[in-house]
Amino acid sequence: RYDGRSAFKTWLFAVIRYTAAGERRRRWIRLLRLGGYQKEHERDSQPPDRGEAVEADEMAGTFRAALQKLPRRQSEVLHLVFYQSLTIENAATAMGVSVGSARTHYDRGKRRLREILNETGLFDEYKQRPHS
Repeated sequence: RYDGRSAFKTWLFAVIRYTAAGERRRRWIRLLRLGGYQKEHERDSQPPDRGEAVEADEMAGTFRAALQKLPRRQSEVLHLVFYQSLTIENAATAMGVSVGSARTHYDRGKRRLREILNETGLFDEYKQRPHS
């Protein structure tokens, strides 16, 4: 409920961030289950076999675990920019931090997420799989 203590735009972005987070997590998992990293319009109409579904579940779990290892601000800005398609400037407003701070969290978060995922070997396995 908007109480007037902050700018309306800041409050609105916070509401969007919290209410959309659950849907974005569900959509990400659903996309992984339906075909890995392929774009939606490029997918076959056939559902994935059981082995692919298990593999997608493992990938989603690995990614979630990697994202949770990031500091809160880094995870939050990456979520806002990549999943909610906000600019870094709008993400900064939603987070209540300066644009410079948001950029720093964004850059550090991307770098650390890449390191964590490389340590898991997730990208190595994906690069070795045939893609259509």
